[in-house]
Amino acid sequence: MYTKHPLIMRSTTTRPGSNNNNKGKLALCFLLYDTVEHAGVWESFLENHEDRCNIYSHPKMVTDRTPDWIKKAKISRPLKTGWCEESLVFAYLKMVKKAMEDPTNKYFAIVSGTCIPLHKFDTVYEKVFKYPQSRIYYLPKKESVVFNGEDLNPHYQWMILNRKQAKDALRLLDKNDERAQAFLKMMRAKYRFHAKHETWYSYC
Repeated sequence: MYTKHPLIMRSTTTRPGSNNNNKGKLALCFLLYDTVEHAGVWESFLENHEDRCNIYSHPKMVTDRTPDWIKKAKISRPLKTGWCEESLVFAYLKMVKKAMEDPTNKYFAIVSGTCIPLHKFDTVYEKVFKYPQSRIYYLPKKESVVFNGEDLNPHYQWMILNRKQAKDALRLLDKNDERAQAFLKMMRAKYRFHAKHETWYSYC
């Protein structure tokens, strides 16, 4: 059974520094309702790649549809989340925070329950690790109702962060970080005013 595969059993128990791959690992952060719609595709994609990948999950709820490997990768104390709410940002960051405990994790990708890999694992891994930058798809300011005329850009929620920018993003969880908290306060004000046009996940 796939649920006994080493990747799944080790996804939350791998000792920091135990990876023999010099490039490091890709941390896949599954933000879900309760299941992975194409679980079989993912199981084939992940097979025999425990040396280059770790899995973390934040299901909104655990049901009889939740795969065992998602249950095993579930982070502790998940947040109550809602559609297009800022809680989704913090749910992703909680997974990133957990994944950052393992120094072999070099990139942190957010994945939904309906995503599917379009290439084999080797291809995806090589594409991600080919360049040191994060992958964030942002829009020109002029296309944003919220940021038109401001020095900020909205972006899609699907991204891959490197360790440096993952560390920067985790500042949003620090209640003592005055600059990060001021940023959140500003974003909350903008979201309340423009809630009909854009979502938290569009620009946080």
